Amino acid sequence: MDTNERLQQDVKELKRRITEMATTNAHAAEIVAELEQSKAKIQTLNERMAQTTAEGAELLAEIEQKNKELARAAAMGAELTAEVELQQEQLEQQNERLQELNDEKNRFLGIAAHDIRNGIAIIDMQTDLVLKIYKDLEPKAIEALTKVRKHCKTLTSLVNDTLDVSRIDEGKMDPNFREESLAALAMEIAELFRIAAESKGQTFITDIPKDLPPVLMDHGMIGQVISNFISNAIKFTPADGRITVRTGQKDDQLFVAVSDTGPGLTEEDLRMAFGTFCKLSAQPTAGEKSHGLGLAITKKLITIHNGTIGAENNADGGATFQFSIPLKQPG
Repeated sequence: MDTNERLQQDVKELKRRITEMATTNAHAAEIVAELEQSKAKIQTLNERMAQTTAEGAELLAEIEQKNKELARAAAMGAELTAEVELQQEQLEQQNERLQELNDEKNRFLGIAAHDIRNGIAIIDMQTDLVLKIYKDLEPKAIEALTKVRKHCKTLTSLVNDTLDVSRIDEGKMDPNFREESLAALAMEIAELFRIAAESKGQTFITDIPKDLPPVLMDHGMIGQVISNFISNAIKFTPADGRITVRTGQKDDQLFVAVSDTGPGLTEEDLRMAFGTFCKLSAQPTAGEKSHGLGLAITKKLITIHNGTIGAENNADGGATFQFSIPLKQPG
């Protein structure tokens, strides 16, 4: 091989190496560019990490503050709980004392009521004796003595109702449950009041099915409730009014409802009707007396029977008082 050929080969080799070097430099430039990008990304990540670290530190500081506040709140809650427990204990002691005082009051009331009732009975008997013995009394004297007897009956009724309330509150009025006909009892009592209603010029209607099933009840207690409803209806209904006594069955309950065409009930009457010593806004139409205990007693008696009691105004005027009791008592 001559010199020119060797030179040509060397030149080709040199060109090849230069090309390889150029390619290598290009790759190196790309790598450097990628490294710069990675460096920028790393820088951004570092900045974000620094920001996150700062935010984390702030959050930790806030959590510590919240923990301190929670600790203070817990301490205050513990103090409040202790105070509430103390107040509850004091309240229980006061309730026990109030119960003792109430029991003592009821005992005193029972003794006083019995003595008062005996005294009223003596006055009534002596007044009746005077009326029977002295036939030549002046009309005014007879009228006065008759009023005394009338007031004696009113006071006796008040005392008896007061004793009933006291016995119920003390749990001394135990029901004597027997299975019997509520319909028959309602009819019996209704017929007793029919004369009183008709003598006042009122129309007296009974709607009492005979095929109602028997129910467990205390005869005297339920009879007292029915009597109260009917007597009130007669008392507050005008002479040309109408009174209706109904009985029936709804699901597993038997009910008695007494409706009248009297003045009806105000909103306050509806709220307070069965409260102790609560008198309704309507006035008796013939000067009858009302001391506000009758309806309160009826509620207590129906509660003993696990029943419900209520009153409502009729769409066509007047009001309806109703109670219901379950066909079977628990236990």
